[in-house]
Amino acid sequence: MPVFPRTLLFLAPWLGPTALTRASRKMQISSSNKISHCGPFRGYAAVLACFWFNQPASTVRAAEPSQPRAPQGSVVIAAESARVTAGNAWLVKIPWGESLHMHGAAEARFALSGMHLAPGYYRLGLIARTGTRWTDANGQIASYRWNLITDRAVPAEPEPFASLDQPGFQPIRESGEPDSWANWYGTVRAVRPCRLVGDEQIAITNRENHGGLIALWVQPVDTLSAAQIELSIDAPNHAFTHGIPPTIHLRLALPDALPALDATLAVEWFDLLSDQITTDRSHILLLPGKTRALTLTPDLKPGVYRVRATLEPKAGLPSVENASSARCLFACAPARLASELSDDWPLGAHVATTIPPLPGFRWYRYFAQWPEINTAPGRYDWTAPDAVFSAVQAAGGRLLIASDGSPTWTSARGKVGMAWSAGATAYPPDDWNVLRDYLAALLARYHDTRGTLAALELCNEANTSDRWRGDSAQMLSMARVFEAAAKTARPPLKIIGLAVSAGDQRGYVSTLAEAGLLRHVNAVSAHFYEELMSPETSTPINNLPLHVDMLSQPMRAAGLDLPMINTECGIGFSPRANDHLPTQKQLNERACADPQFDRGQPWLLGKNWRPVSERRAAATYVGGIVQLMALGVRQSYVFSQLDLIIDGAPSLPWVALGRLGDALHGVDYHQIRALPAHYPGSDKKDGSPKALAYLLGQPGGCQVIIAWGFLSDTRIGRSKHWQCWLDPQPLRIETDLPSGKFSDLYDRRRATILNHNGAFEVSCGEEPLFIQISPADSNPSG
Repeated sequence: MPVFPRTLLFLAPWLGPTALTRASRKMQISSSNKISHCGPFRGYAAVLACFWFNQPASTVRAAEPSQPRAPQGSVVIAAESARVTAGNAWLVKIPWGESLHMHGAAEARFALSGMHLAPGYYRLGLIARTGTRWTDANGQIASYRWNLITDRAVPAEPEPFASLDQPGFQPIRESGEPDSWANWYGTVRAVRPCRLVGDEQIAITNRENHGGLIALWVQPVDTLSAAQIELSIDAPNHAFTHGIPPTIHLRLALPDALPALDATLAVEWFDLLSDQITTDRSHILLLPGKTRALTLTPDLKPGVYRVRATLEPKAGLPSVENASSARCLFACAPARLASELSDDWPLGAHVATTIPPLPGFRWYRYFAQWPEINTAPGRYDWTAPDAVFSAVQAAGGRLLIASDGSPTWTSARGKVGMAWSAGATAYPPDDWNVLRDYLAALLARYHDTRGTLAALELCNEANTSDRWRGDSAQMLSMARVFEAAAKTARPPLKIIGLAVSAGDQRGYVSTLAEAGLLRHVNAVSAHFYEELMSPETSTPINNLPLHVDMLSQPMRAAGLDLPMINTECGIGFSPRANDHLPTQKQLNERACADPQFDRGQPWLLGKNWRPVSERRAAATYVGGIVQLMALGVRQSYVFSQLDLIIDGAPSLPWVALGRLGDALHGVDYHQIRALPAHYPGSDKKDGSPKALAYLLGQPGGCQVIIAWGFLSDTRIGRSKHWQCWLDPQPLRIETDLPSGKFSDLYDRRRATILNHNGAFEVSCGEEPLFIQISPADSNPSG
């Protein structure tokens, strides 16, 4: 009965259907000091695992397609063989065996001694946790680093990994919750090949967040897999903005001591929006020890794109599964920098230490949590807020700081609520002087003369018991402390109040308004989630106009006319599949086939909201924010933790908001009124299309019409996110304007349109369209 190395058995699912045969043959050849080549790959030596135990071969099963694997010809070493040398890491069970969970910053080392490596070049990589959020399959890869540990040299700087996203290697989501966390596992590869002698250790470092190692793999190189390909983008966050054409840098290098590479370079452009690929191929000759640099300048419309560069064998030669390749995502949108926008700009976004201040927004909202900063009397940890403040300051933006909870040391009643923060309690402080001291320290540190820190918001979603266990009088006391602190600043800060959550919170708002809270704030705020996708007043459970009335009616009853602000809104969407966007039709079909589907509650799957498509999320952000503007809401902050950035690049919602910002730029967007719009032939009943259209701007100046459609829903009365997608169809927008310049949401369609019988007739669906009106267009005699 043959025996197999323990690590090979443990990782049998990742070795491929013929791997065990190869493994057995290699064990036998190794014992007689013979060299074997792995599978179809040409290489320097057969690579043998070094950890053994006796096990019958019949207990090993072949790989399943749903399990991540290493490239053919590789040898893998299980994570159970690694030695943890720094940080916290431990083995955990996963469906495919065990993973070394790296709980934050940690390091593990794999010993290569005993593997009988011949000196030469190798590719190495990981089977690892690649993503930690529902929609982002590759977000964790950037946290991993590797380097060689040897007695012969000082360790070099740790190097990064890149995703191996060729067919058969896409990440697999093992578990997770929509709109939140997830466990993605897949195959990653070191950016460059490395030269090994065979006695080294390979150190794998996880720098932050939760890493997870299943195995290390090592593969002898072929010239097609030995070349190093790098794609780089100068634009911050891979976001090409207004007036900046896309530019991608491509670099190729071949290690010395290898034969020259004579191959084909394939550059693949994938448009995620249209789901179409174009590929450019060219001959490439690469000499050992030399590099080639190319600059790619594609002409692209707004959208999200993936570029992949791959080396292919010349015609007639066999392909290589792990040929050198590189990929990156980037986005194009006519968004302007924060420094170019005015303080009354209607679009804002959230920021955090991991979420940068993206272009297209002027204001940024940040949770600077009092309990996490002021950890003890007189003790402050400003590390995280320093980083966020510096980023917003450098971008030329304005910062709104929000918080919830109090440090536990400020309340004798101890810990309650705030389950996500060990040092926080939902009780208010026993002495308001401790909050006064904290705000004084906050302003002393961050209030600069240009007003980067420009506003503070009272306790976030204090209508929820998890965040607030005080009464109206205590909330009034908190507001007075904030108000006094804001007045000491020069220039003074704005205080924003209520910050109520989504849903029907009319009783809470009325109670605080009657208590006099609104006289101590400069603006009133609420959060919009489902409401963004519920545009009709007649929606019985909850809708966007009703949520605005929840703020406006008590305010006006108190004789006040404060600005209304949407300080938090978001739409979670379904994850991509190898960068492809699932359509809303596909998502609906999957949902209806799910055993948890209940036709009486079609917006749910079990206890979870059904996912929307990325295109629906992008379209609804634009339509919802425009409708809020028409109802008097001055600004809206997108909760960018909901995937404004995916896999290192902005997503379609950011592109769509950039297009909205471009349409508003140069227009007096404070002037906005509804226009009659309808789909000819629609009865406007439930399930039939309706339309909304708004004209923004002053007559005689630059104006824009923004219009979109939706399917009426007053019977079930929840968000339209579960409905069928509304494709473009003829729409009639009534206006006396003679002409305009039409473009769709992603600028894929353009046309000059003329007024026909008192209306613009255009094709429009769920995705909003823009009709730009220049002063000449608005004047028939012009």
